[in-house]
Amino acid sequence: MGLEKLDTNGIKMIVYADDHEAVERATNLSSEGPAGTERFVVEITQGDWQAIKNKLHPDQTTDQINFEEVRVMALSTINKIADIIKKGDFLSYPRVGLAYGKSGLSEFN
Repeated sequence: MGLEKLDTNGIKMIVYADDHEAVERATNLSSEGPAGTERFVVEITQGDWQAIKNKLHPDQTTDQINFEEVRVMALSTINKIADIIKKGDFLSYPRVGLAYGKSGLSEFN
């Protein structure tokens, strides 16, 4: 269900496939990135989190993350977690755009 996109060198936005609002916003903004930077929307189901954890950057710790609260997760090109939008948080285009922006910067931190 798109998990192969985790192996690409682009910015990834992980969203639940059945969260139509999040999928729409992430997809619409995926084409608005800077030239030379690919953005991918990775649609998942609840059971995909373990596969995602296995693909994260080796220095990334997930001990403090409650994956059941995650609505959208933004990953950098090297699969560092850059931002998390939780269930219940307001999901606007500017907020998703901010998550994309953080993804582009997080590989340098």
